[in-house]
Amino acid sequence: GDKARLREAIGDAAKAGVAHPKALEAADEKLRALHRVDAERARRLDLEGSERRANESEAAAQRAAERLHKARVLPSGFDGVELTDEERAALERRRYEESMGARERVKSAKAAEVPPRPLFGDVEIVFPSGHAEALRADLNGHGSLLLAQLLPLKEQHPWPNDAAILTPSGEPLCFTKPLHAQGVFQGCRLRVDVAESRCQRKDDMEDMALRMKDSWVFLYWALACVKPSFHFMREALLRHSQVVVVGWNATADDAVLRLSQEVAHLLQAGIFLATGEQPPARGSLNAFEDSVRCAFVRLPAHAESVIVGRSIRESLQE
Repeated sequence: GDKARLREAIGDAAKAGVAHPKALEAADEKLRALHRVDAERARRLDLEGSERRANESEAAAQRAAERLHKARVLPSGFDGVELTDEERAALERRRYEESMGARERVKSAKAAEVPPRPLFGDVEIVFPSGHAEALRADLNGHGSLLLAQLLPLKEQHPWPNDAAILTPSGEPLCFTKPLHAQGVFQGCRLRVDVAESRCQRKDDMEDMALRMKDSWVFLYWALACVKPSFHFMREALLRHSQVVVVGWNATADDAVLRLSQEVAHLLQAGIFLATGEQPPARGSLNAFEDSVRCAFVRLPAHAESVIVGRSIRESLQE
């Protein structure tokens, strides 16, 4: 019965024109091949488009970076900088990729970082009672390791609860930093003594501030080491009621003097001071008319910080 029904089914299929199974398999394989070709073409087109978009984005970011760099170097060019949406997005994308790359490099460096080898040295610990103990410590290790060696000695040499371990410089030992980074070296002497109170430390900071009130070093550090952009400087200075621009050694070079005056104008300064060993030419400080008060401060090019601060203060008071 089953064979008869199978023969009937074969006959019906032949009459209906149904293809042979091998022909169906061949057609199916050809269809799959066409699908693979289409997928490969789509992948190639996608790669080409991604590469083209990446090149266009990099070019836009480079244009934006060059224009912003020019604005920082030449203050007069700042007002003309207007980035398009494409340039701004490309620049932000580049910064993001650079930051992510930096993070990955830091992670790789930390993963490959080899712990420092122990560097043992003998240090002497002087307790409040005057007794001294010699300890052998790992100078590459943190201060907590030295503290662990000291705790068993507390019964023999008691010290106050608010005591601290003082380094040769007088600073309290930090337990999370390596000993060698805190000035602890072979043969040095550490003291266990009462920790300096916060009030005393505050008084010391105030005394130092009074000694440094005429110093120019803080402003020099902010400008020479931080290197703020011109846009940041202008935005920060506009919040103050009075802005003073100092053209350092500007009288020695006419181009530097003109650039300093331009900066003072763009920063909307109220006072412009030009320093140098010789006074400027007559009329060279009158470029502002009456909008900015100008003065010459006689200072050598390599004047010390305290002398610069005192001279600037005296000029402003005049």
